[in-house]
Amino acid sequence: MGQAWKIVIAVVITAVVVGGGVYLWQKQSTVSSEQEQLKTVTDTSVGYIVKYPATWFKVERDNGFDVNPGVGGFGFTLRYYDEATNSKEELVSKIGYTAGTERSESKENIKVDGLEGIKVTVTTIPSTSEEPMRAVVFEGNGKIFILDDGAVADTEFEDFYKSFRLTN
Repeated sequence: MGQAWKIVIAVVITAVVVGGGVYLWQKQSTVSSEQEQLKTVTDTSVGYIVKYPATWFKVERDNGFDVNPGVGGFGFTLRYYDEATNSKEELVSKIGYTAGTERSESKENIKVDGLEGIKVTVTTIPSTSEEPMRAVVFEGNGKIFILDDGAVADTEFEDFYKSFRLTN
């Protein structure tokens, strides 16, 4: 075998090793980046965990929190209410009530990691957004949890409510 062939083989082997290393590094970086893109809220006293986009701003409320992408941006909310003093039906009837005078809703039973809930979609006339208001209602730990989307894109909201877990 000539010297030229040895050089070609060495270059090919080096390219395969370096290319494979770069591929694995990029794949690991992507996984790490996806994991870093979410923040986790853990409330041990109420008993829940939920995740939201890490670049969003969080505002604590007496019975939950709001998150949004920035000033004037719509985002998500999580509110919880005591089951002993609140009716799930009454709370659901209030979803989207400030958005317009004519209100219609549809409900869909869902299951997230074994936890049963109801996905509520509300449209109003006049509407303050092109998107309908969506909320998901879960019950557990003596609470009624309502996660709503502030009328933002459904795929982001789906990630939010599907990350919800009860911890107690």
